[in-house]
Amino acid sequence: MRPSVLDPFYASVRSLAGVGPKVSLMIGKVLGNDATEEPRVGQLVHLLPNSIIDRRSRPGIRLSPEGATVTLDLVIDHHQPSPQGRSNIPHRVIAHDDTGEITLVFFRAQQAYLLKMLPEGEKVTVSGKVEWFNGRASMVHPDYIASPDDIDSLPLLEPVYPLTAGLSPKTLARAIKEALPTLPHLAEWIDPTLMQREKFTSYIAALNHIHHPQEPEDIALEGANRRRLAYDEFLAGQLALALIRSKSRKIAGRSQQ
Repeated sequence: MRPSVLDPFYASVRSLAGVGPKVSLMIGKVLGNDATEEPRVGQLVHLLPNSIIDRRSRPGIRLSPEGATVTLDLVIDHHQPSPQGRSNIPHRVIAHDDTGEITLVFFRAQQAYLLKMLPEGEKVTVSGKVEWFNGRASMVHPDYIASPDDIDSLPLLEPVYPLTAGLSPKTLARAIKEALPTLPHLAEWIDPTLMQREKFTSYIAALNHIHHPQEPEDIALEGANRRRLAYDEFLAGQLALALIRSKSRKIAGRSQQ
């Protein structure tokens, strides 16, 4: 039997807030489970990002390069809602900063929601890709919209995970965020000399740094966090082989007559 301290790793992802049967099934697909296999928290936290979106650039509207992902601090000027019955025409929001003006574009959007999220005359922070046409800047469906009070919720370095149809990046990231605090803090199993030489952090710290990066190096393949988890996987494989060999030696064979 496994030690009870490891039970959180084997808990169903449906034990996490916001994860119901449909989301659980989609997470299972990403993890490579079949439809009958319940995805576990331990599997989820080891679903590592394959890249990162850097939202730290804050050049202002005028200096935002074409196609670049930027974060802009704006003042909302006014809304241009879609005409009644013309849902194919987008809802536009005109905003500005000290360097220029930008249009935020929303297709098939709910007007009441946008008026609440982007109130006229108020300051907001948005993040997304900037496009230029005839000298005018626009941002179609910003990835994030935050008020001054919620600015800390905007991920300046956002991990990008593998996905499947119907599973949004924000839903998966939220599930991983819920899962990480449930993990137990285990006694360190790596030799302290090796830890110091390789600049390893603890197992739990490595997972947290990868899922909540503060620098691009935090998720880099050659970085200390990834190398720490790779070492753990290799060590676990070697220990499993050693246990199998030890058990095999204890099995009595047939005596030779």
